[in-house]
Amino acid sequence: MTAYESSETIHAAGFLTVLDAADALGVTRLTVDKMILDGRLRAERRGRRRVTKKEWVAVSHRGRRPQRRVPAGMLTVSEAAERAGVHHTTIRKAIRDGRLPATTPAWPNGYGIEPAALAAWASQLRKPNISAATQHAAVASWRRANGYLSVAEAAELLGITRQALQVRISRGTQAALRAGADTPVPGAWLIREADVPERPS
Repeated sequence: MTAYESSETIHAAGFLTVLDAADALGVTRLTVDKMILDGRLRAERRGRRRVTKKEWVAVSHRGRRPQRRVPAGMLTVSEAAERAGVHHTTIRKAIRDGRLPATTPAWPNGYGIEPAALAAWASQLRKPNISAATQHAAVASWRRANGYLSVAEAAELLGITRQALQVRISRGTQAALRAGADTPVPGAWLIREADVPERPS
């Protein structure tokens, strides 16, 4: 065996070069070098060259695909979405909005998400469902106490859809006003109970 073997000689001996492995994995030579150094791809030295085998490359590829690498111990967006029980777009939006900490992606890597950060974010995600119901009840109670109806409530009394009532409001055929800053839902449409005619029987 010479100090520097040709690729043909390496192939004839049943081995692959680092460039062959890079082509098979669809990554750069530097990535393959790192995989070898990290112990994720088995390799041997033949003279001055590192070589590997097709079966070693196949095992490495199945075990950890380079195109979806994230830092050790972190989750990918897909894994985080599955664990939190949400769509992957919800995870990405939370990352973009700064609500879910994640490592910045650098090709070919994606976002890396700490499991603890995901758990904290997911627990906050569930709280609005409870508080939303509580808030909804409080808002409805405030409307009743002040003689107002929501668009949905008025539409139900009139026997029409919310969309149809919205059209009436926009055309000025249904009296309505915007809730003020001191109300539970500022800016929402409010309709006085007295301004909703009795539904024909």
